[in-house]
Amino acid sequence: MSNDIIKIFNNVNINISINNSKDISDKALLIHNRADIVIGCNNIEDSDLICNHIDKDKLILVSKKAVECHERSKLSIAILDDSLNMALKNIEKLNPSNISLRSDSIDVIKAYLKNNNVAAIVPRISVDKELKFGELVTLCSNAYAMEYNLFMTYNKDMDANMKKKLKKLKIELENILSKELVSV
Repeated sequence: MSNDIIKIFNNVNINISINNSKDISDKALLIHNRADIVIGCNNIEDSDLICNHIDKDKLILVSKKAVECHERSKLSIAILDDSLNMALKNIEKLNPSNISLRSDSIDVIKAYLKNNNVAAIVPRISVDKELKFGELVTLCSNAYAMEYNLFMTYNKDMDANMKKKLKKLKIELENILSKELVSV
């Protein structure tokens, strides 16, 4: 995915960050020009911003090896500690004592998944490549899957060239999200 972003935004300075600040909303980041684009779960409404629904994604439980659903209670689980964290409260089958790692970095969670007897609940889009190449597998898909909406928001006064690039990015994200993977 990151290589696709680099191709789309060729010759553009890209700063990708995770906004975990309770003090600065995604809307404020855009309005105060601290970000050019926000991709997230919130439909941001403001007369100076354009917010497009991209598609739906889902949280899934993944591991590097297949495990029977009744064995999942033996796994240590990592979760992505971001705006989706609140959604985890709705997943009844998750035992809080199994959570051994919370991180706002998908790269940290992917490194964690290289260990044995571990799993993670992550957005499917973030592990698309690993699922495709068999590096990760989906576990207990019905028990842990939870859909959420994904939005892309940016300032209305963005130049035409950047708007074209954002359109390409949106199409790329839609293509990834519309894939039905065998393991999902």
